[in-house]
Amino acid sequence: MAAPTPADVWESQWLPHRPSAGDFAQRVRRMNRDAALDHRLIEANCSALKNTIVIDMDEPDSLARVFETHRGVPAPTYTAENKENGHLHAGWRFRSSVCVTDNGRPGPMNFLGRTERGLREALGGDVSYVGFLTKNPLHPEWVVNWHHHEDRDLGDIAAGLRYLPPRPAKKAELAAGFGRNCELFAHTRVPAYRLRRTWTDTPARFDAAVFELAWLINADTFAKPLHRTEVAHLAHSVSRWSWRHIDPDPHVFIQIQTRRAIKGTQAAAAQRRIDRNHARKVLAMAAETPKRRSITAKAAADLIGCSPRTVQRIQAEPRTQYDARVKERRELVLSLKEDQGMTYRQIANALNLSTSRVGSLLHEARKVRTPQKMAREAS
Repeated sequence: MAAPTPADVWESQWLPHRPSAGDFAQRVRRMNRDAALDHRLIEANCSALKNTIVIDMDEPDSLARVFETHRGVPAPTYTAENKENGHLHAGWRFRSSVCVTDNGRPGPMNFLGRTERGLREALGGDVSYVGFLTKNPLHPEWVVNWHHHEDRDLGDIAAGLRYLPPRPAKKAELAAGFGRNCELFAHTRVPAYRLRRTWTDTPARFDAAVFELAWLINADTFAKPLHRTEVAHLAHSVSRWSWRHIDPDPHVFIQIQTRRAIKGTQAAAAQRRIDRNHARKVLAMAAETPKRRSITAKAAADLIGCSPRTVQRIQAEPRTQYDARVKERRELVLSLKEDQGMTYRQIANALNLSTSRVGSLLHEARKVRTPQKMAREAS
């Protein structure tokens, strides 16, 4: 059995069940898959899932640009070139589809938008192209080249980019393609939520109000605004979710916010308890073999939320070791002062102590030495 060709693999992974297709962008209709593959232009992805990034390039040397090493772009799955003017569509297929509806996760959608934007900026692609229709790579009208045959994830494509745009975009005017959808959604949803809390009219009029809001944001935010149909779909998604999940009754809103605050407070308190219990277990384990702490009792108490005395009971240096260490330090300070004639400041700098601590150590050392000296003289 012959191995499948790249074209066969592409067709098997092509998502739309009843894709939009046509020979001209103005004459597009939905049809079955077999009929769609006979047309020059086909729908690149289905409406809910996306597994292909398509970049539209309108320069005579577009194919050469794709493979210029200084652009830092991974090899596309395919390129479909117009033999008359050199314009082409380059497609990057990835293994795990991304859900682009209101049921999808924002993280993968934003990552998809950033990757698409990085490819577009690196190649100088058309920012007005939204990725709906693409040149059919199985149609003889185009010069098609298959470049990357192995499966890869969206992360592999992003890793091949020399520059991956940050999240969020530094300037909304730079957003294009699917990235504009993410930007418009982020700018529309919060005002729509606030509008829902004060809305008393019908759902249909609320939907129309959200569309007007999204349309104004779309016109004011992007240098190349989204098409009216795309804005309508996005606004309808936002308005439908807002109508179902947000209650305009202010008392209900206050109760919801109160529950959220209590839940957050309980979660934070639980985490603090976990941290304290862990710290106590660590200290308790150390208390089985008493040893000197690396921090003061007060600092440890502030860390785990207890009294300094509790810390001292759990972990402390054995008294005999402490007395021996203090005695050694007192004798050293006394020797530096009386035998070598060093000043308080010199001793403090040498032992990394404060001058007041040097004075207290000298006082304690002399108090201990005086009775011993008197006992020797008496004997």
